Amino acid sequence: MKPVARAIVDARQIRSRYEIIEHTADIGIRVRAKNPEELFALAACAMFDLMVDISKVKPEKKAEVSLKADGFEELLVTWLNELVFRADVTGMFFSRFEVDSVTETSVEGSVMGEPYDAQVHSIGENVKAATYYQLEVSRTDDGWQAKVIFDV
Repeated sequence: MKPVARAIVDARQIRSRYEIIEHTADIGIRVRAKNPEELFALAACAMFDLMVDISKVKPEKKAEVSLKADGFEELLVTWLNELVFRADVTGMFFSRFEVDSVTETSVEGSVMGEPYDAQVHSIGENVKAATYYQLEVSRTDDGWQAKVIFDV
């Protein structure tokens, strides 16, 4: 049986784990991880860190996420866009990301956060969507890396 490579990432760890990529009208991130699960968790956490000071977002409410896509790169974009959609629909920001499994075509995990509160949360970038523009996802000598540009 293959060991499970579960990844949990939250606000305490994220600031040193990604870099911001400035782009003409958009913004992007580059993340590096040990495995695909950590890559997906870090990308989601970095995206929300662009949107809000996630150190102030309490992981109070949990939502399960199960998605499928035709390929690995598409799966990463689908994952990020699903989280943007859920944030928009529920009015919540997420600050804890637990990714249980990632395959070439599926991701299983959960996110935790709380509803937006103007007195507590400082708003950052208005991320509308993760895009395929200049998308890079690759295996490296020491793990995985991804570059994602967001429409803002």
